[in-house]
Amino acid sequence: MIFRATARLATLAMLALFCGNLLAGTTGKIVGIITDKDTGEPLIGANVVVEGRPLGSTTDIDGSFLILNVPPGRYTLIAQYIGYQDKRVEGVQVNVDFTTRQNFELPSATIEFGDEIVVQASRELLTKDLTSSQTRVSTEKIENLPVEEIDDVLAVQPGITRDASGNFHIRGGRTSEIGYQLNGISISDGFDKSRGLEIENESVQELQVISGTFNAEYGNAMSGIINIVTKEGGSDFHGSLKSFVGDYLSTDDFNFYNIDDRSAANYSMQGTLSGPVPGFKDKLRFFATGRYSYQDGHLYGINLVQPDGNLTPTDIPFPTGNDSQEIEDFLRTFPAEPMNYRDLRTAQAKLTWQALPTLKFNIEGLASLEEFRDYSHEWRLTPTGDVTKFNDTYALSFVANHTLSNTTFYTLNLSYQNREFNEYLYENPFDSRYQDPALFAFSGFRTGGTNNKHFNRTTEALIGRFDISSQIHKAHLVKIGVEANLTELFFEDYTLVPAVDPNTGLTITPWTPAIPDRTSPAFNSYTENPMQFAAYIQDKIEFESVIINVGLRFDYFDSQGRVLADQRDPNIFLPINPENQALTLEERQEIWYEDADAKFQFSPRLGVAYPISERSNLYFSFGSFLQIPEYRFLYQNPDFKLTQSGGIQGPFGNANLDAESTVQYEIGLQQQLGEDLKLDVTGFYRDIRDWVTTSAPFATYQAGTNYVIFTNRDYANVRGITLNLGKRLSNNYQFDLSYQFQVAEGTNSNPEEEFFQINNNNQPTVALAPLDYDQTHTLNANFYYGGDTWGSTLLTRFNTGLPYTPFADFDEATVIGVNATTDTPKNSRRRPNNFVVDLRTHKDINISPLRFKLFARIFNLFDRRNELTVFDDTGRATVTTRNNLDQNAVFPSLFFVRPDYFDQPREIQMGVEMHF
Repeated sequence: MIFRATARLATLAMLALFCGNLLAGTTGKIVGIITDKDTGEPLIGANVVVEGRPLGSTTDIDGSFLILNVPPGRYTLIAQYIGYQDKRVEGVQVNVDFTTRQNFELPSATIEFGDEIVVQASRELLTKDLTSSQTRVSTEKIENLPVEEIDDVLAVQPGITRDASGNFHIRGGRTSEIGYQLNGISISDGFDKSRGLEIENESVQELQVISGTFNAEYGNAMSGIINIVTKEGGSDFHGSLKSFVGDYLSTDDFNFYNIDDRSAANYSMQGTLSGPVPGFKDKLRFFATGRYSYQDGHLYGINLVQPDGNLTPTDIPFPTGNDSQEIEDFLRTFPAEPMNYRDLRTAQAKLTWQALPTLKFNIEGLASLEEFRDYSHEWRLTPTGDVTKFNDTYALSFVANHTLSNTTFYTLNLSYQNREFNEYLYENPFDSRYQDPALFAFSGFRTGGTNNKHFNRTTEALIGRFDISSQIHKAHLVKIGVEANLTELFFEDYTLVPAVDPNTGLTITPWTPAIPDRTSPAFNSYTENPMQFAAYIQDKIEFESVIINVGLRFDYFDSQGRVLADQRDPNIFLPINPENQALTLEERQEIWYEDADAKFQFSPRLGVAYPISERSNLYFSFGSFLQIPEYRFLYQNPDFKLTQSGGIQGPFGNANLDAESTVQYEIGLQQQLGEDLKLDVTGFYRDIRDWVTTSAPFATYQAGTNYVIFTNRDYANVRGITLNLGKRLSNNYQFDLSYQFQVAEGTNSNPEEEFFQINNNNQPTVALAPLDYDQTHTLNANFYYGGDTWGSTLLTRFNTGLPYTPFADFDEATVIGVNATTDTPKNSRRRPNNFVVDLRTHKDINISPLRFKLFARIFNLFDRRNELTVFDDTGRATVTTRNNLDQNAVFPSLFFVRPDYFDQPREIQMGVEMHF
């Protein structure tokens, strides 16, 4: 499979060796001046080194020094000069993409030679070279938050919101607009732009969220970048074991069936180990972690009916009336079945070889194996008939980092990623346990049958890139680079059909599963090999009075797909034109398709930071951003298997899609308030064009049979303001408060929305409306208070409700005397506001040489019922006036109790960590 692309990757990698890389940031730099403490004169030729790292520099004629290529973290710097005392500065913080300034004043060696001065670095609150909105979360901060996984950390970052399905959005963009980076290389799955790897919190050295404009080195994203840098092994051995158990503690068993069951619904075990490889001193170091996690989930089904349609044996007679207590007593005699469980195994290992003081190699492997089920309300009484999903991901990367001089270094990065997603009830499609899906009620709960869907998707990617950074002048740090990304995408999707006797043409009885014919519209399969190439040049210009980030990016994409030669006769297996009917399939293949066009575009970026004073910093940024559409919209049903049954069919893929694009502006102010308090205020505007949507219907040679394809036509704009107020740790407490006001309007919230609009005989969308994920007000606050061996964090989240389209505007209908059903404006109402509080508390116990940490986490502390989804007639998740179920529906009143419309109830976790 993917090895057919290896030769092409090798060619592009050779090209990369001459041009540079699209390397997302993984390091920062340290600059400063070394002077004589008494005279203030610069010390020429003084040495400064990073303790424990083969990094250092020598001062020039101005006493200035520069250390490039420093991984994020806290370090000790040592300055030395003959005739002067050595000086150590501890706790110097380095962040990805930023400049850390640390000056030294060295006193004369008037005391015994060899003594040194030790001080703590003063941590600046303001980031002088910040030219766009972003937040950085260190490993220490993650440890104190009431979070379990990386998604929990992202959910509370400024600029990020979540929709009703839990998907992330940055500044009003679609969830596919976020670019995910791991150690400088993309881990976004091209199929749907989701994060392709599961990263554990314990592996994170620094998490960077760029919610505003971003530099030219970042690409194939429109609304934001999430950049994760993982840990490396140190010079000493360290290890930890961590485990916790948890359960839901709620009395709301009306909405959450079986929630009062007292058992360990969730548990996790994790271990980490890092340090030097024995026998290699500090030249070879490692970091490794592994985790097993199981979550029963909070949504349970009732194992009332078996897939074969038989009732699960019970001693209680089936209720004949609608008495709710009688129904409840009856249902509680059946076993509960978890319907949103998750079984996760992850592993990560990084090996670091410091071959030379100036040459370092990293080899890192990651794997995650996930088995889970998404809750489906219709299967609540037959839960064992629904599908299970499997998400297995593997990644291997090689990084070579070579420092050519004090001012220049390059990075070569090669990565292989494989993600396979499967969805089925039984792996063997011919399993005799599959049942006729017709064995269920016409509406409401299913009362038998099986979900016969079989889905398999594999995304294999080879990524190669090379980046060179050089401080060509004291004020200019230039980066140049290229990246090549070759992907092989395999897709297969079908639903089992009844087997047919080949001799008689009749359906076999009893019901027997069969795979649909490959030429049938019921069978969708393809293998595609898209190719991406990008190059950029970026200059960071730093003066005392202004810092400028300016860059230009070039993106090239070839879908290597096909488009129709004759749009009026789309189905090669079932042609409509008589002339094409007369041709054999082989003859049609010669004339049916044309190659899609390759796409390319240039994108300028500009960011300016202007320090107004020592306590104020103003910044402005502008950028043109684009991204390649999700691959699924390019290749969906590429054979255009239309039926001749009439109507509007589709949507079908379009391998000729252009890139989606946005222009973004922002202006912000950093203001220091006191010694430990900082305020950030940012205003932003986004103009989004060429969003993927569906086209107007294409006519075929057969009257009444039309179809639509994906095209670039949707538009949106987003505007808003963000305020962040933070206090660093002092006097045993710290806090962070972020607020965002946002208005996100567009034609359609997702690419397929226009198709359903047309299919429902509604008019095409011509006006802007609030997007489905337009969250007007978002407030996140976390407060930490603690001492050396104990601490607690309270995390609070508030947001106004997301919009929805009401089924009927009853107030207006009463006034004008009509039944306003489907003519109400799109997304003209709001769901209830959401508010949740989480708590984490810990206590450290030292029993040398071991250190223990006892901790407890409570999610949804006050067990609040947050309504994520609502009924469209009442705007609430608790009640509806509509009953459109068939008269044969089982327990119709129970069907309108929707546990999946609510956020999870209170969950308590208790655990212990052991460090050595």
